[in-house]
Amino acid sequence: MALEVKHLRKTYGPIVAVDRLSFRVEEGSIHGLIGPNGSGKTTTFKSIVGLVIPDEGDVLLDGESLLTPQGYRLKSLIGFSPETPEAPRWLKVSEFLYLMFRADGMSRLDAEEMAEEASATFGLQEYMDTKLSRLSKGQRKRVLLAQALTPERRVYLLDEPMTGLDPEWVIKVRSILRKKAGEGSSILVSSHLLRELEAVVDSLTIIKYGVVVFSGTREELEAKLGPSKLKVFIEVDNPGLAKSVLGNLSYKLEEENNGLIVEAGSKDEVAFLVESLVKNGLKVYEVRVLEIGLEEAYMKLLRGKN
Repeated sequence: MALEVKHLRKTYGPIVAVDRLSFRVEEGSIHGLIGPNGSGKTTTFKSIVGLVIPDEGDVLLDGESLLTPQGYRLKSLIGFSPETPEAPRWLKVSEFLYLMFRADGMSRLDAEEMAEEASATFGLQEYMDTKLSRLSKGQRKRVLLAQALTPERRVYLLDEPMTGLDPEWVIKVRSILRKKAGEGSSILVSSHLLRELEAVVDSLTIIKYGVVVFSGTREELEAKLGPSKLKVFIEVDNPGLAKSVLGNLSYKLEEENNGLIVEAGSKDEVAFLVESLVKNGLKVYEVRVLEIGLEEAYMKLLRGKN
């Protein structure tokens, strides 16, 4: 099911949190909502799930508005994990998951089975009898993700899902999201840290002060900005010697695996670098142009460079 946000606007007195924000999350894709803290990401998420009533605009699920009484029933198809991992701390993990699934309309048996399944997916089995107050921030985050990412839902809204997770669980959550998208789910995920999303999103919307500064695919972002420098990976038989040779030519570079990552201004410069290495007796096995990183593109947009 495709999720579409159209011309969303929300103000708090004189403060404009979101200003005519529009983007679309296609079915079977992961869309990143990216921006610095205070840019309007959480307000957008709360508007979609009905925790905040926008001043203007609409939110559509497969073309049907979620902001009408008739569209309210569709919200059961949306799984939401908020940014802050807060929940009733006096509840045990098993109790919290059970109550959340019962609130979704599941039978007692289905809610119990779903709690067991969700806890297994997010490594929570040993904490099922533990009160939420005794969990770490990262563990509570996994509990919230567990209640949101259930199979019967078709759309997932994850506000800063990687915050508080250790590196192992960041990798696991990325894998879970890719699997969900592969099964046809639509996923909207936010972050102010681009490196958290670079490996997982298919498309993205970048916002600043509640205003869209870019919305589209990674390829469209790269076409819009273009790399300030061409980054290439050059695999050689002796990376140390290669670094010394190119270092003498004043190129910015770093060793990686069996080669070097080098910044050059053009393809002609890349050819010159390879020729220089070969002239110095080095064997060049591979030359590969690297993609522009989202982090670099993101910072350019926030600085107003296009």
